Amino acid sequence: MKVTFAILISVLLLAAYWINMNRITPAEQKTYQRSALAEAGNACELISEKAVVQLPEGLEFQRLEKAGRKARVLQICMRDHGYQENSAWVQFAKRKVEQTPKSNSVSQDEAYEIMRRKHMLIYQAEKNQPLYWVSSKPT
Repeated sequence: MKVTFAILISVLLLAAYWINMNRITPAEQKTYQRSALAEAGNACELISEKAVVQLPEGLEFQRLEKAGRKARVLQICMRDHGYQENSAWVQFAKRKVEQTPKSNSVSQDEAYEIMRRKHMLIYQAEKNQPLYWVSSKPT
């Protein structure tokens, strides 16, 4: 009887401790809200993935074609959601590509395109560079 009572008290104390440690404070209860750009970007990424899922990619040109089509579908979808390429980002990217050391295997145009496809998927501004997407709707 004493052992059962001790186990019951231990379980209750452990449960109380666990509840106290996992309690969410009001400051933590704020839900993370994604921006409209992030919402549109995530939806368009899913659409672009579905658009290329059945394309073969056994050879290098097939991988390049698949990546190009995926980027094009993303761009069209984002345009349909009211976003366009940011001209400030274009200037930033061109300066950055010109400043990077030239590699024998990658031209400046290819380096720009690689950077463009990478930055198309960034939906939160970083402190030292502009976003790729900007709203095309007048504010």
